[in-house]
Amino acid sequence: ENAFLVKEENVPLEGFDNIMLYTENIHAAYAMYGNKHKKLGYQIGIRGEYSDIETRLVKTNDANPRDYFNLFPSAHFSRELPNENSLQLSYSRRLNRPHFWNLLPFFNYSDPRSFFSGNPNLDPEYTNSFELGHLKYWNKASLLSSVYYRKRTGVIERITVVDAEGYTRMFPINLSNQDAFGVEFNASK
Repeated sequence: ENAFLVKEENVPLEGFDNIMLYTENIHAAYAMYGNKHKKLGYQIGIRGEYSDIETRLVKTNDANPRDYFNLFPSAHFSRELPNENSLQLSYSRRLNRPHFWNLLPFFNYSDPRSFFSGNPNLDPEYTNSFELGHLKYWNKASLLSSVYYRKRTGVIERITVVDAEGYTRMFPINLSNQDAFGVEFNASK
């Protein structure tokens, strides 16, 4: 009656089992100043950020400490125009940290000759964003139309390497830069 039941045990492969500990401490401070002079409004700011990150493999005691300091400036300007209109100009710098699964150094086999692993040496991606907008007000509504340009550096991409024996390995690295241009419309009521 139990002829169709199969009992499988997950047995780790020797040398391919471990536990990864991830520790992330981020310390930040920021300052902003804003004011308005006649029809010109402005807000400028800066954020300093120190990141102290470590990945550690428990069984092999392999540690990968990483630390970096960054400054993130921002500036926003607005100019009131006649007839309930205004122009806005802004700049900001941001970062996007790697997702933890991209940092995992463990192998994930999709078949006996192909595998994926993370990369604990990944750096964050950085974005410089510029935007120019026009805001129109009515009695109970507004419309913001804007154009933007965003420059991303250190973009994380997955690459594939095939070795001489035909084994395929995929892993993420900080490989490229990316430029994005666009137009946005945002209405509120």
